Amino acid sequence: MTLLDKLTCLYKSGLALLLIPFFFACDDPSQLGLEVPDTDDRFNVQKAEFSLPVSTIYIDSLISGYSNFSTFGQYTDPVTGKVRATAYNLIGIDGGHLPDTTDTFLRAYMKLAVSENRMNSELVGEELHIHEAEDSLFTSAVYLSRNSIPYNSEPILSHTFDFDPTGTRPDSIITVDLSDELALKYYNQLYRAAIDGSGETLDSLRRNYFFRKPLVFVPGENNQGLYNFDVTSEYTGIYFEMENDAKDTVYTYKYKFRRHFSNLERDKTGSELQNLTEDYQENASTDTYSYSDVMAGVYTKVSLQPLLDFIEDQKLVTVNSSRIQLQATDPNQNFTSNIQAFNGFFVLGDGRINGPGGQAQDQNGSPNPAASRNAILRDESYFSAQPALLNITLDSTNLYRANMALFTQLLFDNHENDKEFITKEFVLVSPRSSTLNQTALINSEVKLTLYYTSLTE
Repeated sequence: MTLLDKLTCLYKSGLALLLIPFFFACDDPSQLGLEVPDTDDRFNVQKAEFSLPVSTIYIDSLISGYSNFSTFGQYTDPVTGKVRATAYNLIGIDGGHLPDTTDTFLRAYMKLAVSENRMNSELVGEELHIHEAEDSLFTSAVYLSRNSIPYNSEPILSHTFDFDPTGTRPDSIITVDLSDELALKYYNQLYRAAIDGSGETLDSLRRNYFFRKPLVFVPGENNQGLYNFDVTSEYTGIYFEMENDAKDTVYTYKYKFRRHFSNLERDKTGSELQNLTEDYQENASTDTYSYSDVMAGVYTKVSLQPLLDFIEDQKLVTVNSSRIQLQATDPNQNFTSNIQAFNGFFVLGDGRINGPGGQAQDQNGSPNPAASRNAILRDESYFSAQPALLNITLDSTNLYRANMALFTQLLFDNHENDKEFITKEFVLVSPRSSTLNQTALINSEVKLTLYYTSLTE
């Protein structure tokens, strides 16, 4: 019997009151008087609490090209180890003034809007080396954080910058002047398109038919910060300035970043989690905290076994509320924050999660019907053709909370129908696949509180 079948059956049996707690779940059984009258001895409202075991695992298969951020830099963390991020960026036209035959090229520069950073202090002498890749980036390809593309060993541009995340006006833009050789290479494409009387070259420019090698951002060996460049920012891009013949007007044309991904090299040598070297390996040495750090490939896995043991001892049950809460520590670095929310991705039969299969939308933006088989959904999504993942969100006390009532009801239904549980454990994954934030959860403070209604025997 499915969840919907059960609800229909209860309704036809005159037990429609059981439906109401699905949609008006409370924290306190005493508040259920409206839904389940105290005078009705057919119902039994109860509460159960569980401590859920958690652990830290390593997942090396992060999809890094679907976010709005191009990750660059290098950072060493005492818990999760060293991460070195090399960013691959393919540029395309954005718009502006195309050069006229009387215009004079002035300069070109790149702006990188920093949306997020990870560092321990103000940094001086950070290095950005720009190389040209030997192959292109393809729009239909899926790039993982372990993927890379060969690039020319000699940089076409090197830039040194300082970065201060403190103060009343923290740094948020990195500006890089392009060399004349590199600038004119792209400027000449604009010029040829502007003067071509047939319009074919201009059409090719607008359709991004011109081949441009991806630009590879390589950090210096001694860099100490990680940066997320927002490729959707109105500021991020390559700007070309030109002056008219009268020298009284300066025009601008802009290229934007149209495709990107980041390769992440990870080294946990000497860190607290140095034993995590294989994909989906579980850390057995840390019993106080469990960690989440997307950049380091570190995730928290939550076991549902105490809840499942309880379910196997029950009969027909309606879940009123199933609230999970996970207590995090205060961030232990000056310029990092806790991850703002988590989704719960099922650990499947092969011991892995299906990240793309759990997304509410596929890469084309269409609803993904497989989401309910791969991740915990919001309650309303179990009755909708538009799935939405449940967000386990952080509050001001560093506590993550969410109500997963219908997911828990599905687990009860699995047992009632003699089916395997849809999952026995899940992995906490940030909805922001390239976040630089980190979270340490207190293992003893991961709880599930269940309110449920059953028929009195």
